Amino acid sequence: NPKFDRLVTAHKAHVSQEGQDVILVLDRMRVEPLDEKNPSMSRAMRLSHTIDDAIRQVKYNRKMKDFRLFEMVDHVSRLNATMESVRRDESAGKDGRKAMLKKVKSECSAAKFELNKRFVFAMAALCFVLVGIPLGIRSQRKESTIGMAISIAIAMGFYLVVMLMLNMQKNYSICPEFLIWLSPLACFGLSAWFIKRNL
Repeated sequence: NPKFDRLVTAHKAHVSQEGQDVILVLDRMRVEPLDEKNPSMSRAMRLSHTIDDAIRQVKYNRKMKDFRLFEMVDHVSRLNATMESVRRDESAGKDGRKAMLKKVKSECSAAKFELNKRFVFAMAALCFVLVGIPLGIRSQRKESTIGMAISIAIAMGFYLVVMLMLNMQKNYSICPEFLIWLSPLACFGLSAWFIKRNL
């Protein structure tokens, strides 16, 4: 009964494997409670339990987010080569080629976006430091919370643009891999203006 919880403890356990089955041998084990009708505790000196098909051969297909930097660059170049071969392929027909090209372009856009997203997230800390330094100096001078409010608004705006581009990463027509750089560029521009004004 999956709705009924029991606590199983043992002094010692031995785990072995036979094919895809796992065999569990418990020494001096205790089950509490035994079942729904017997709420008392039960003991056994030795109990053997087999878990059928516990070990299966599973092939894990890595996703783009699992790729390392150079694997991602290689993946993008392979998608670009695939796109060129689809453009030159005349056997699929005009409609088939158009559908395949749309699919490959979408995958390529998502891969480029993932690659650029990593750099943007890595630069987020630098952007916030560059914006925060002049705002921190300004708030010390004026003893107000305006600098903190501006910093929070800038951080929210930064991640809002990134999240918006995350939702549009497969829409290759708007080039989300380039638009994701709007956040760092805006932060660098604001930091230059704040530094010039406050330092």
